[in-house]
Amino acid sequence: MTIPANILTVLTSKYLRISLLALLCLLLGIQALYNDEIANFIIFKTSSQRFLNQENLYDYIQYKIIYDKFFYAPQFALFFLPFALLPIKLSIVLWLLLGATLFYFAIQNLPLSNTQKAIIFFIALFDLVNSFQNLQTNALNTAFILFIFSFLRNQKYILAALCVAFCLSIKIYPAAAALLFLFYPNKLKFLFWCTLLTALFFLLPLLVVPKDYFFSCLDNWLKSISEDATDKFISNSPSLIGINYTWFSTPINHFYIQLTGLLLVFVPLFKIAKKETDTTFILLYLSFIMIFVVIFNHAAESPTYIVAITGAAIWYAVSPKNVLNNALLILLIVACILLPTDIFPHDFRKNYLEPLKIRVIPCLLIWLKLFYELLTYKPLQSSAAV
Repeated sequence: MTIPANILTVLTSKYLRISLLALLCLLLGIQALYNDEIANFIIFKTSSQRFLNQENLYDYIQYKIIYDKFFYAPQFALFFLPFALLPIKLSIVLWLLLGATLFYFAIQNLPLSNTQKAIIFFIALFDLVNSFQNLQTNALNTAFILFIFSFLRNQKYILAALCVAFCLSIKIYPAAAALLFLFYPNKLKFLFWCTLLTALFFLLPLLVVPKDYFFSCLDNWLKSISEDATDKFISNSPSLIGINYTWFSTPINHFYIQLTGLLLVFVPLFKIAKKETDTTFILLYLSFIMIFVVIFNHAAESPTYIVAITGAAIWYAVSPKNVLNNALLILLIVACILLPTDIFPHDFRKNYLEPLKIRVIPCLLIWLKLFYELLTYKPLQSSAAV
């Protein structure tokens, strides 16, 4: 079916996307406040306040029936201070606008046509909304991953390293995109700036708090991460780790699953030595990494899927529109993107689909197809063009 030209023009308009994101930020901010679904934001805000008061960032925080911890690096509590100090109604909307703005420009910076960018945007939109409703950092994580690729491609190594440092200040896993530096020249320069900026970000809290308190924060953070990696609730994770603990009566140690996935991530890099890489290959590899960091993540949650879905959307945007790829996209939309919504009956979704970790399956199938495509990829030109 061919979309009429006037409708296609509207759908691919960047002004439509900008307006839609701005409206969503306002409406979702109002919804979160009206329904009092702001627990994650309260955790961030409370942790920033604890940071100023030199209290333990990693003690449990209770808001209504939510009882959870702050699992981020100490510098994130510092970075979040502007939102913690503003009135909460304003700060929530500004927090959403920050994520939406970075997400939009990260997609716009990709070396793709406007139609391809629109495809990525609309495929990812439902999960972007899901992430916004939870007031989490996943939109930021996704944006920084895409910016790392764009800045490396344009040989803006300081900006790429800055994004890596920001990733490591929020969550560790988005920094996996730094692996893309292997496709580009000036590798030592990039590694130098990554090391320097990450160290500076790491030490930044010392401008605000005493050294003893800062090192106690680091100690408590490492303990929290260690506890999180062995938490009994990882069986609830919508990932291969969750499948391992719910599908099988005798699950294996999930670290072996993660190690296997990590080893497979490195396999397609042999194409660099064979000079069989170009921009499309690197975009596919970027997609491969983005899906990997979610489906192999023991701490993945439903809002984390904006990272994997954006990666899958990039794969579809740059791939041939054949029967298999279209079928995988439909499966992704039905069994992954729409699964958290009310399209499925609530009881059926909660009792069967979510416990069985159905969301993982389409992403895993696309990830495996990506693996095959990367191994068999042949650039159109005889030499690498990145």
